[in-house]
Amino acid sequence: MEDTPSLRQWVSRKVTKYSRQIGIPEPIVVYNYTEMKAKGYKPDASDKRLMSRKAGNSWIHLRGNKPNFMHLNLKHHDGKECLENTIAHELLHIRFPVMEHGEDFWTRLGMVIMGKKYGKVKKK
Repeated sequence: MEDTPSLRQWVSRKVTKYSRQIGIPEPIVVYNYTEMKAKGYKPDASDKRLMSRKAGNSWIHLRGNKPNFMHLNLKHHDGKECLENTIAHELLHIRFPVMEHGEDFWTRLGMVIMGKKYGKVKKK
C-alpha cells in the first residue's frame, strides 16, 4: 500500500479503536526506521532489518512510563483488511507480551477483530 496522509489517518483511527477495546494505552506508531529514531527510540541494525522484512512489529516497555512502539510496514499489505489485521495483531502482542503465536493467540486475535473487549491493563 502507498503511504498517504489519508491512510495514516485511517491507521490512527484503527489503533485508537483497538487500543481502547483491549485496554491498553495507544502505542507510538511509526512507519519507517527514520521516524522511529525521530520519536525517541534508538533502534539498532537488527531493528532496521526486522522492520524491512515484516508487516509489523511491536516494541514493548514492560516497566516505567516509556511508551510502546508499533511499526507498520505499509508496503507489505495488499489492502486495508490485511493492514487492520496487522494492527490488531501487534496491539495484542502489547496487551499480552508473554503470549506467543499459537492457537490461543490466533483465537484471541479473531475475537478482538470480532469486537471482544478487555479491561484496562493495570500498571505494576
